[in-house]
Amino acid sequence: MSFYSAIEKGTGSTKYYSYWTGGIRLTTKKVIKQAFDLKFKVLRQDKITKEVEEFNYKVLRFEKVKRR
Repeated sequence: MSFYSAIEKGTGSTKYYSYWTGGIRLTTKKVIKQAFDLKFKVLRQDKITKEVEEFNYKVLRFEKVKRR
C-alpha cells in the first residue's frame, strides 16, 4: 500500500525509531507492515529525542502525540 512510504528503505526506520502497538514491540519491517494492514494503532518513538508519534490512517503519515 502507499503508506508503506512511512517506513524508510534500508535500516533507517528501525535504527532510529522504536515501533509498538498495544504494548507489543514491533521489531521488523514485515511486522510493522502487517500492523498497518490490520489497521492497528501503530506508535513510534524517536530513539534520540524520545518524541512519540502515532500513525494517522486518514492522512497516511505519522503525527506527534500531544503530551498532557
